[in-house]
Amino acid sequence: MKTDFFDAIDNKKKRLILEAALKEFSLKGYAATTTRDIAKAANVSNGLLFYYFKDKNTLFFKLINYSIEHILKIILSELKEDLSYFDALKQLCITKLELSVEYPEAYKLLMEEVAYFPEQFKQDNIRIKLEIEKKLCFIEKSNKTMFKKDLNTILIKEILVSALEGMTERLISEYRSENITMEDVLRIGFEKANVYLNFFSNNFTLDK
Repeated sequence: MKTDFFDAIDNKKKRLILEAALKEFSLKGYAATTTRDIAKAANVSNGLLFYYFKDKNTLFFKLINYSIEHILKIILSELKEDLSYFDALKQLCITKLELSVEYPEAYKLLMEEVAYFPEQFKQDNIRIKLEIEKKLCFIEKSNKTMFKKDLNTILIKEILVSALEGMTERLISEYRSENITMEDVLRIGFEKANVYLNFFSNNFTLDK
C-alpha cells in the first residue's frame, strides 16, 4: 500500500511546500506554525510559497483537502467488492491502522488539527462517512449477507462499526504514545477485529 503521499502532485516546488507544511503542521500544530517555518523547511522563499498559496490558512486547507482525498481513495480501493460484509469491515479497520502507521503526519493532522475547524470540515466528514457506507452497503448487497429475522440490523451494524472504530482509535493512540510497536498495532488490530466480527457473524447472521 505504501506510496509517496504526494505522488499526485506534479509541480516539484508545490510538492516541496506541501511536504514541509505537513511536517510543520503535524509537529507544531496549526496555531504555532508560520509560513516562514514552512518556507524554510521546504528551502524556498516566502514569496514562492505565497505564489502557490495565498496565506497559511489557504495552505492548511489545501493540505487537508488533499490528505482527505488521498486517504479516502486508498480506503475505498482496499474495500474489494468480492469481500463479505464482515471481511470488508475487517479490511476497513486494518487499512485505517496501516494508514496511521504509514502516514503518521497526515493521520495526526486529520485526527487532531482538523478538530479546531469543525464547521469548515463538517461536510468533508459527512462525505467520507457516506462514501465508505455506500461501498460497504454495495458489498453487503452483492454478497447477500443474511441477518437473522426480527433483528434491528441498522443498530447491530452501528454497534459493530462503533466497536471497531473505538478499538482502532485506542490502538493508534497507544502507538503514538510509543507504548506499542507498529507490528503490535497491526497484530492486535487484526486479532481484535476477528474476535468482534466472529461474534457478530455467529450470533446475528444465518448460516450459509
